[in-house]
Amino acid sequence: MSIKTRRRQYITVNTDTPENPRSRSALLRSVMFVTALCMTVLVAAVGYSAVKYADEYRSTHSHNGTYDEPNTVKRQYIVPSGTASGADEYRPDGYSENIGSALAARMEENRGDVTMKYETVIDSTNIVTAFNKTYPLSEEDGAIVYWSDFTAYQQYLMAMDDIVAELERGELLPDEAKDHVALLRDDYAMTMLDYRNAGSGWISERRAELGAIYVEISDGKYYARLLASEIHALADEGFVLLGVGNESAGISGDYEKYLDGTNNSLLWYCSRCRPDELITVECRIRYADGYPTVPETNLLNAFEKLLDRADIPAERIDTESVRSARVRLESDGYTAAVCRMELTRDEALRLMDSAPDCALSYIFTDDALLAEYQFEVYGDGFAYRTELVPLSSENKNM
Repeated sequence: MSIKTRRRQYITVNTDTPENPRSRSALLRSVMFVTALCMTVLVAAVGYSAVKYADEYRSTHSHNGTYDEPNTVKRQYIVPSGTASGADEYRPDGYSENIGSALAARMEENRGDVTMKYETVIDSTNIVTAFNKTYPLSEEDGAIVYWSDFTAYQQYLMAMDDIVAELERGELLPDEAKDHVALLRDDYAMTMLDYRNAGSGWISERRAELGAIYVEISDGKYYARLLASEIHALADEGFVLLGVGNESAGISGDYEKYLDGTNNSLLWYCSRCRPDELITVECRIRYADGYPTVPETNLLNAFEKLLDRADIPAERIDTESVRSARVRLESDGYTAAVCRMELTRDEALRLMDSAPDCALSYIFTDDALLAEYQFEVYGDGFAYRTELVPLSSENKNM
């Protein structure tokens, strides 16, 4: 079989010339077919782009979208966290004042485990008190008097009183008293100079030791994981030891996608309560820009619609608690709708799923439970903050 014959089996050879009407008709049909094909591809591309845009929009405006676990990485930072206000009454007895209340509470809870290490901030900003316990002021009859027990200024004042008393008793002449005062002042000045020089060197050396062992998180403050015995020893030296909290402390990993700083108290309680337990929460939503006067019936309707979308009965709303609140911001302000609700754990999660902008917070009725939460979350003024950071496109899992 010739090459030409084999080609004819696969290719239809058109013998019409362009001048032939049959040829023009075939050409027109070909053009129409190609045009239709291009239009189909274009519509499909536009449709795909629209679907992709919609998916991206939803992914950036919902909790489920922002928590794309394979394409995010957790990062933790130690940040100032405020204090556990009102919780000091639950501070355990018998701990040094140099140990923070949250840290003391954890140590008391785990006092039976001597191998337990505690996340701690060593505060050396007042390290001078630690130095004072090591710096001798004087030695009399084999007994050393340290600066922490008796300062040079106190010694100076007592010596001045002695000179005045001797002058009044006639044991010193005025000129002699004047010379004694001059010598006393020179001695006090030299003592203070020696003290400051020694203190500066000791503090620099001690901070260098701490910085070599622990992580410095700010000027004079160091992060460490310490045994209880080490904490007590440093506290006795004069250092201040602070417990480190965690803004997502005690929150189940199942709820991490809801972490945004506003719902954390509720998520903390949800992590420990029964699924069918009714939880009293405060619900807050942005109702209107600016500060218009809003009837309570309008606010109530807004909450009813909110619950309806989450398939939650409106009876969960405490109607007497419905109110508006002005929220003032630097750039703008808005009116919020606020109310109390009683929700089960599953209902609370459904509400957060259906309304990501809705802020829910647990209402504590037990002061001891509130203190426990504050100690865990705020620590003694420092806490971990967890952020779910999106990976760059080239690092995402394909």
